[in-house]
Amino acid sequence: MFDHRQRLACACRRFAALERFARRRERFLEALDWACLDRRTAFLRERSDVLLASNLAQGRLYVAFLTALVREEEGAQRPSNSALSEVANPVRDRAGSESLHAGLQRCR
Repeated sequence: MFDHRQRLACACRRFAALERFARRRERFLEALDWACLDRRTAFLRERSDVLLASNLAQGRLYVAFLTALVREEEGAQRPSNSALSEVANPVRDRAGSESLHAGLQRCR
C-alpha cells in the first residue's frame, strides 16, 4: 500500500505532466486558423478548456493536501490558511501560465 510520500510523488509527476500537456495544447491551439473551423469545433474547444482548467485546479489542491499530510506525518505543524492560499493562487510567470518550477517546489 502507498504511503502519503509515495502518493505525493505520484501526484506531482501527474500534475507536472498535465501542466506540460496544457502548455503544448495552448501552443497548438494558438497556431490554428479558427476562422476556417466550424462553430461546433470552437464550442468543443471551450468545453475542453473548462475541463482542463478544472483538472489543473483540482490537481493543485490535491498536491497541497498531500503535502500537508506528509508534513503532519513528519511532525511539522499543520499548514496555515495562508500556505494553502498560496496553492490556490499559484505563482505566474511572464507569459501568464503557471510556473512548473513553482508548482513542483510545493511538492517537496
